[in-house]
Formats: sequence, C-alpha cells, structure tokens
Amino acid sequence: MARCSLRARARVLAIAVLTVAALVNAPVAQAAHHSGWTTVARGFDNPRGVALLPHGELVVAESGHSGTTCVFGGKVCGGLTAGITGVNLQNGQRRALVRGLPSMFLPFASFGLGGLSVRNGQLYAVTAANPQFLGSPAADCAGLPAPCLRVIRAVKSRSGLLIRVRPGGGFDSVGAVGAADYRYTVVANPSPGNPDFQPGDADPFGLLTGPNGTYVADGGSNTLSFVRPDGHVRVLAYIPDPPAHQPLYDAVPTCVARVGDSIYVGSLIGSLFRWHAGHLSKVLSGGKLKAIVGCASDPAGNLYVVNLTEDFNNFNPKPSSGSIVKLDRHLHSSYVVAPGQGLNYPGGIGFGPHGALFVSINSLCPRDLSVLPSVGIPPSYCPANGTVVRIER
Repeated sequence: MARCSLRARARVLAIAVLTVAALVNAPVAQAAHHSGWTTVARGFDNPRGVALLPHGELVVAESGHSGTTCVFGGKVCGGLTAGITGVNLQNGQRRALVRGLPSMFLPFASFGLGGLSVRNGQLYAVTAANPQFLGSPAADCAGLPAPCLRVIRAVKSRSGLLIRVRPGGGFDSVGAVGAADYRYTVVANPSPGNPDFQPGDADPFGLLTGPNGTYVADGGSNTLSFVRPDGHVRVLAYIPDPPAHQPLYDAVPTCVARVGDSIYVGSLIGSLFRWHAGHLSKVLSGGKLKAIVGCASDPAGNLYVVNLTEDFNNFNPKPSSGSIVKLDRHLHSSYVVAPGQGLNYPGGIGFGPHGALFVSINSLCPRDLSVLPSVGIPPSYCPANGTVVRIER
C-alpha cells in the first residue's frame, strides 16, 4: 500500500482483527447463554461503544460494514456505513443519531467507530484511523469508477475525528485527534523499531469526556491524548511496548476510565495503566486481564473491564470466551462474567439504571450475517449479529 502497510493496519485495527487463518483454526463459537444477562437489542452492525443518555436512551456506536469502494488492488474497502443509533429501552424504538461515518474493511474485519462518552447529557465519539491512511484519493482511485473519488474523499475527511453528537441528530467535529496523533508518531518516533511508525500511524478508539476536555486512547499511535473544547490536541503519554513485544508487538490502548483524580487506560495486551499527576505507570498486567477493549468506573471507585477474548495470541481471538472483570479500589479482581460462560466478543460497556451494565456482544459481527462466507469467515463465529445485553451486578 502506498502510505501504510497491511501489517500496520492489522495492528491499527486492534480490536477487530480476525484473520481468516485464525478463524479456521479457532474453536466454533456457541451462542451466548447465561442467567445473569438479558438481551435488550439486536441487529447492530459491528457494535462497539455503548452508553446511556440521562433520559435512559441506550446509544450504540456501530462500526459499519465498509462499502463497495475498494482501493489498493481491492485490499481495502471503504464506505460511509458507520453510525450511532439510539434505542428506547421502554419500547425498543430506534432512531439514527448519526449516519454517514467512515467504515473500512481490510482482509479481516471492519472498523469505523470505537467508544462513546457522555458528559452532562452530551454524547461524544471518535472515528477511526487518520486522514493520512488513504494518502491521495486521486491516486488511490486512479483507474476506478467515478464514485470512488467521492467516497474516498468523504472517508478521508471524516476519519480520526473527535465528534460531538447533536441532540436531534447529526454531529459537529471537535478536533482532528487522529491527525495529531499521527504527527506525534512521525516527530517523536517513540518506538524506533516499530514499522507502523514509518511514516506514522494513528487509530483513536477509546475516550472519556470531562469538564475541561476529552481523553482519547489511540490504538495506532499507542498514546493517551487530551482534546480541549477548542479542538487543540496534546499527546500526554506514550503507552510503552510490552516486554519482548508479547503477546502483541505494542500495547494498543483501547479504553479510558476515571477513578478519583486518576485516569486509567486499558490495553489489548491485558495491561492497565494509570495517568496521575502528569505521570504514566503500569499498575496491573495479566491474571484476569486478557484482551481489554472496554472499561468504565462506578461512583464507588470500582473499574469494570471488558476482555474481548481469553486468548489473543497470534491475532487469534478465541470466540465465546469474553469476560467482564471488576477491579476494586485496591485493584483486587473478580469476575462479573467469567470466560467460560459464553460471552461472544464483548466490546463496549456502560452503566444504566440501578447500576446495571450494558455491554455490546458479537461486536465483530455485521448486521447482515450472509456476508460472512464472502470474506472467508465461517458463519458459526457469529451466532447472531451485533447485540447489546444487560448484566446485573
């Protein structure tokens, strides 16, 4: 690829890496089943972040199913199929809060949106990748049908953004966090041996909005950044590579949560980091923490961490082995849902009425399951399309 290697995209994709080879060798997924959770909504298109608005509406970030515009010899397909959906939990009625956000598909899965964050009734999200990913739309679309240029330009212009969702629908761009994180990897080059940083990389995914701005965890640049309300982006810290680059080459931070005056960052390598008083430290790694893709905190200071899978080595996420872990203020861990209970690819997490947890599952599964064979993924790995469940604590 002209501006970014496929290996780089495999890591930037982070929580959605499902190589065909890995799927062929992985155990067959079974449908989620457990008396501790109930399904509240189905039919989502690769759902990731979830949140509850103050009036009780469930909102779901859908990463979409890319599109039919394919570049780089057909290796990367893109479209504007990602979006945010609201669900009335009383009657199940849905409304499209945002549509037309970028979604891309590589030879493994789609990515477009990550987490969601609510502050004083205002909803925020981040779009994936960074504008540099697609290079020059004119060059990328050379020799392709005319609509290619329009689609790729739109995907490029809407990538890597922190957005604020309007109450009645639609969105406003707050800051170009993906572009800023990309520039950081080029200038600072924090991991010189990392080929993804040549020429640069970024994939904003997790976020937490506070009174003075928004913290963003970027799984491509491996950074924790802060976006002020005026759109200024500052990289606070680089999340370091794991020892011996195992189980993944680098950390891949995916989520952000606050406890007291500390910010916690979860990562796909199963490590938890703390940002406090201007310093980053690793506070927990391994044990019940496996492949973290979501996190949230409650008023009592407990952290709730979502593991996508029990085993992520060699980009082989084992299906139906996801889990949810509770960490108290002393970081003592216990399972809310253990890995043997059949939770299939959980993703985002949010708190609802009476402290119930709302979690997206089948988060690597499209709305239309009939497309799975065409991309080499056995239908058995997605027992259902994207779903949100309620889990009582």
